[in-house]
Amino acid sequence: MSHLILLLALYQSSTTLGWLLPPAVPHPFLNKLSAIPRGDSIPTSDYTVEEQTALLDDMEEVSMEELEGPKVDSSQYMLGDTDGLEDPIDAPWRIKAEGLINSAASEQSITIQDITWKFCVLTITTQGGLDADQIQALHLRINELLEEQEDELQVLRRHDIEIGTPGSSDVLTTQGQFDTYKGFEVDVQTEDPFKSNRVITGTLHSRDALNVKINQKGRIVTIPNEMVKEIKLPKAKKEKL
Repeated sequence: MSHLILLLALYQSSTTLGWLLPPAVPHPFLNKLSAIPRGDSIPTSDYTVEEQTALLDDMEEVSMEELEGPKVDSSQYMLGDTDGLEDPIDAPWRIKAEGLINSAASEQSITIQDITWKFCVLTITTQGGLDADQIQALHLRINELLEEQEDELQVLRRHDIEIGTPGSSDVLTTQGQFDTYKGFEVDVQTEDPFKSNRVITGTLHSRDALNVKINQKGRIVTIPNEMVKEIKLPKAKKEKL
């Protein structure tokens, strides 16, 4: 993903308006940068690990094609070699990359609240209140540190980098939120070019770089992340927390 133009969309308050800054000095591994408004805080859970585990054991796994409603071949979203991106979230190369990202932020006195791995996208959630210069400087430093380890980690070749601040507490976007809300009911809004869009409601089972899994009526349904438009907590659940 080398020689990409650095884009910085700086959003203010809760609007979706922004502007673009000119590209920084050309960099051989420079990724695209997006500053994404995500609200004020990451939600927390009062569920224990044991309570979550009890909700998720002994479940049958099914595909989306077995559900009622419009049909779509979700296998078409992941064809060919995934180039190691199917590795678990705690794979050693991911953990080492996260350490480099945290080091870059620490150098600039910026707090990293979450790091979320997606297919070909790495989303870094920081503290709120950063300006354009701070975000751009952080992005450049992250690229420098990752480039030093590129032969081993291959992060820059396989990912674009997004930097943003935490979002609405009822919309799950970060890995920390998905881990926190295992065992909670969620609404998954799907979106695909075949117009089989639907809302799938169930208990959140797990989420990795490729898929989100929910328990629907005692069965585990695997939904490719590329088909997910939004994952929300039902209103009653949000108000309960």
